[in-house]
Amino acid sequence: MKRYLTILLFLFSLVGLAHCSDKSKPGYFFKPATNPNTDLRKLEIDTIRVGDSLVKATAVLGKPTEKTSTQAGTTMIWWFISTDYQEDSYQTLKDKPKETEGYKFLKLVFDPKGIITSKEFEL
Repeated sequence: MKRYLTILLFLFSLVGLAHCSDKSKPGYFFKPATNPNTDLRKLEIDTIRVGDSLVKATAVLGKPTEKTSTQAGTTMIWWFISTDYQEDSYQTLKDKPKETEGYKFLKLVFDPKGIITSKEFEL
């Protein structure tokens, strides 16, 4: 009886492991690290316009991937990766990708007062 229970337990473990590994397979070989809770849709990204404030941009977009500050102003760049589960949806990457081909980005330039003066993107 013990032998049958052990075999049954082993089989259930294999089925459970196969089921879990099936769902967690991404559409690409290596998924880069993303910031938690940063799912953005193109609609939300389009709400950011030239003339908006730094506060609004960071409230909608979250923490930028890159940030450089000078006396002339601040430049923030968000690097995105497309999500598999929703069309026109993106997640913010934690670090800039080594090869930027195939990745989406949004670059905002702010003046010293925190107002967007330039918006450059590829989505």
